Order: sequence, then C-alpha cells, then structure tokens
Amino acid sequence: MQMAPFEWKENQMDLNILRRRFVLFLTVMMWAPLMLASIAYISSDKMTSVFPLTWADFNTSAFPLLFAIGLTIYSTHLLRSESMELKTRYITSAALAINMIALIVMLRGNPLQIEAQFGLIAVIAILSGWCDKKATTIAAVIAMGFTVSAAVLDPAAAFLGEVGIVLTMIHLVTIFITQEGVNWIVGNMETAASRVGEALDEANKATAKAEGMAEEQKNSAVRHEEERRERLKEIAESFRSRMDGFIKAVGEGAGQ
Repeated sequence: MQMAPFEWKENQMDLNILRRRFVLFLTVMMWAPLMLASIAYISSDKMTSVFPLTWADFNTSAFPLLFAIGLTIYSTHLLRSESMELKTRYITSAALAINMIALIVMLRGNPLQIEAQFGLIAVIAILSGWCDKKATTIAAVIAMGFTVSAAVLDPAAAFLGEVGIVLTMIHLVTIFITQEGVNWIVGNMETAASRVGEALDEANKATAKAEGMAEEQKNSAVRHEEERRERLKEIAESFRSRMDGFIKAVGEGAGQ
C-alpha cells in the first residue's frame, strides 16, 4: 500500500492560504475609511473645493479623498486579479494607510479626529494579515511621514489644539513600537511556516524513500520467486531425465 506524500501547498501553515483568506477582509477595510471620509467631507462646512489651487485650498479640498478613492479602486482590482503578487501586498498596504490619512484630514476640526489617529495604529496591525514585514513597514513609514508633515506644514490636518515636538514624538514612537511589535509576530509566523515547510519536505523525501524501498523489496521478492521456480523446474527436469535413463536401462536389462 503506497503512502500519500504530504502536500506543502495544501498545508494549513502555508502563508498563501492565510493571505487568500485575508483578501476579502482587506477589501472591506480599505473601503470603510473612505465611506466615513466621504460622509465627513459632505457634512463639513470647512471644505471649500474639490481640486486645490493653493495650499489653503489643498487642506480644505476633496483632493486627498479623491486620490484615496482612485488608489483604492486600483488596489481592489489587484486584489481580485493578482492577489498573491508582491506588488499587490505593497500597494494595498499603502492604500489602506492613505485611506486612513484621508479620513483624518476630512475630520479636520472634528473631535473624532483624535480617534481617527488611532486608526493609523490599527492599520499596521490589520496589515499583519499579509504575513509580510515589508507590507506593515510601508504603512508605518507612510503614517510617520504624514505625522511629521502635518506637524510641520499644517497641524490642523492631523491634530487638535497646539502641536509640539513632544506630541509629535509620542505619535512617532507609538507608530514605530506598533510596527516593530507586529513585525516580530509576522517574523515568527514566517519562521514557523518555513520550518513546517522544511519538515514536510523531509517527510516527503522519507515517504518517497520508503516507497522506493518497498518497491525494491517487492521486486526482490518477485525475482526470488522466479529464481525458486527456475530451480524447481531444473530439479524436476533433472529428475525426469534420470528416471527416463533408469527406466531405459531397466528395460534394456530386462530384454537381455
């Protein structure tokens, strides 16, 4: 009876299985901030234009929201057609972070802007579903870049009240610690999956070797049986030949 070899591609520790299950969830999570940002833009009386003409217009325009929507449409297309490609992981990671930034900007002056800031932390944790440290790092870099840019250029785009270096550093350190913690977990998942893959490869080799030995033993038994039959046949032929000679000799002696 042959032993069925293990299939690494079908094993539950295969990271691609986790990534495929993550695709639908990520699609929903990318569009959710955009829906909230659209509601915030429509209901806000501080938004003055769709496309910016000056820096002031940029900060009160729908351009960040429109850019995020366009990027999300493209990301959704990638998730549907090329979900396992590296570029899909990295573009969708950037898209989710940018969508959360768009929500923060659209909530300018709204007390909910503070809660939306925590969404940047949640984005890094959510992207651990890609099981890829680069994906979470991309989101963290975008989040930190936004924090620094807002603190320097337009604090109201990201913060309520006065913004100093201490508050900015707190945000940056929080994002960095979250990213490092998530990457530690993702790294352990990658290591575990790699070790399971190596173990399954060894199991497959051992199974193939065992099947080869069983086949060799089977062939050896067949050869042994054939050799035994040949020897028995030779013995029978020799015995019959001697009996024929004996009978012939007896017959000749009787005739004499």
